[in-house]
Amino acid sequence: CRTLQTTTMSESRLSRCVSCFAFNKDRTQCAVSPNDNTIEIYQVNSEDNGKWKLLHKLEEHDSFVADIDWSPVTNLIVSAGHDRNAYVWTPQQDGSWKPTLVILRINRAANAVRWSPNGDKFAVCSGAKVVPICHYESQNDWWVSKMIKKHKSTVLSVSWHPNNKFILTGGCDFRCRLFSAFIEEVDGTDDAAAFGSIFPDQFKFGSLLAEFDQARGWVESVAWAPGGYRGAFVGHDASINFIDLSAGQPQVQRIDHGGLPFTQVGFLSDDYAIAIGHEPNPMLFSMGSNGFEFSTKLDKKGSKSSGPKKTSRFGAAKDIFMKATSQALDSKKSQATETTLDTRHQNQVTMLRVLDDSRFATSGHDGRVLFWNMAELMK
Repeated sequence: CRTLQTTTMSESRLSRCVSCFAFNKDRTQCAVSPNDNTIEIYQVNSEDNGKWKLLHKLEEHDSFVADIDWSPVTNLIVSAGHDRNAYVWTPQQDGSWKPTLVILRINRAANAVRWSPNGDKFAVCSGAKVVPICHYESQNDWWVSKMIKKHKSTVLSVSWHPNNKFILTGGCDFRCRLFSAFIEEVDGTDDAAAFGSIFPDQFKFGSLLAEFDQARGWVESVAWAPGGYRGAFVGHDASINFIDLSAGQPQVQRIDHGGLPFTQVGFLSDDYAIAIGHEPNPMLFSMGSNGFEFSTKLDKKGSKSSGPKKTSRFGAAKDIFMKATSQALDSKKSQATETTLDTRHQNQVTMLRVLDDSRFATSGHDGRVLFWNMAELMK
């Protein structure tokens, strides 16, 4: 049993850094990548998050694992990495995991991967300006990829619409795009009326249904609301943008929050969204009379200042330099005292996972996986 470094019951430090993670359906197991080419699967202790048990270590990737997703429908894990490969991991009767290589046909790194809601397709973002949509062909016993193009730069993020047919993508060309990922062999057309008047090409694979240029920086994360008529994307320009499809043609509301850029966004419900990133304090945005608006920072510890003012990371580095030059101090010894932030996360957040309408989890460069409960946070 591998004991984790913890600061509270809900804070688990798995390694020096956690780059991505995913839970199984009942959240009894968690797959994480400790910022390298491996995937570690843990048994989660629901009563004490400081005593997770390491069950498996998956080592098929040759390079950095960029993303992991675990389908609650099929219980399959998909991973994608900078080795330009994706693997679908199938659980075996002896408890091990069998990898199946998916030929993505990309010549640049894979950056993100997500299962569709039905678990029958997955999308992979890449530096090759394309998004392979992969589905399983039982007659040939392999995973087949079809390319969505029309991106002008690296694709960083993807999110599936609840209807299993649309995807939102975000990339380094400052654009968020809405595509049709409809595959005739997999998807049905029984819900054609829902978006037929808005997107007449909804059943043409790869069709660009809408493009949004409100961000003035890399679009680092995209998300759909559970109802399917709202979406969001966050840019490296410290903005969060909300998409509304309920009025017919897509409408976008841009909010500049004035802080550090967000790297992750997700919806708890149609009316509540969470964003977090370089400032490791989750921020709640809620629907008001004039659209979405900033509500509050959820890490109350980090929202209040008490006692002496904390030194920023830049300020701490500057102090070390000044002491080393003006006072002839050893810079290595000066670094012994680390700067501690007021927030639970001590570094940039790498991933956000919405668990249900009142709970979510995050991971960060501080090596922690943190659980957040809205019922406790809003007290």
